[in-house]
Amino acid sequence: MIKMINYFFSIIMMSMIFGCNKHYDNSEGLNEYFSELNIAYEDLDACLIVPLQGCSSCIDKCVSFVKKNHTNNKIHFIIVSSDLRDVKIRLGSNVWRSKSVTIDSSMLAVKKSLTYISPLIISNEQGDPIVTSINVGEIDKQLASLQRKINL
Repeated sequence: MIKMINYFFSIIMMSMIFGCNKHYDNSEGLNEYFSELNIAYEDLDACLIVPLQGCSSCIDKCVSFVKKNHTNNKIHFIIVSSDLRDVKIRLGSNVWRSKSVTIDSSMLAVKKSLTYISPLIISNEQGDPIVTSINVGEIDKQLASLQRKINL
């Protein structure tokens, strides 16, 4: 019985570790996504897509990043959640109402297979979007790199 409990616990832990890295690269869906949300991606240096379900440590760090940078006009933040109450609580009213924050309450990012539980950094490299999935082991380094990019 104890072996079975350990086995199930191991499976749950592995799915949490690898689940944070899951995303689907879909550039056609990405262009449609920005268009449907009325985001002029070409004018930005980067975009951070944060689904509020999934790896809580990744999400918490990304939400902190949004709060710190929501006034920066070089980046746009998309919060993916059908629960607007949760969005308002996590971000606070001055952040979620910011011009640089869009709430994807229809869950289009999930429907278009852009992401499910992993936050995404989309960098604008000479007009081409480069999609990077936030990696739980690299999140601090990835967000620091994004911070440098939008502070140039």
